[in-house]
Amino acid sequence: MVKSFGDMKIRAVKNGVMFSANTTFLALKPHSKYLSVEFACGKAYDEFPIEKCVQISKNEFAHILRIENENEIDQQFIDWLKEAYQFNKQFKK
Repeated sequence: MVKSFGDMKIRAVKNGVMFSANTTFLALKPHSKYLSVEFACGKAYDEFPIEKCVQISKNEFAHILRIENENEIDQQFIDWLKEAYQFNKQFKK
């Protein structure tokens, strides 16, 4: 699904998988009972299922949420990831 957004690099790291356009926009970190999803974009969202939103720069916010089963992947979730991809794609390498 995420690969359909456009050009990106995907790399496995010790604790998960990182997705980068020009900068890292998404991190997936598996845990025993859930998948931690972390994404960065230009807007702050605090509605469910987002557990935490932190401003990491003047114009960028990091979001953390948990996915416990595939039924939680809805259109809103996909839209957030697309927005994160598009936001991070604007930065030069």
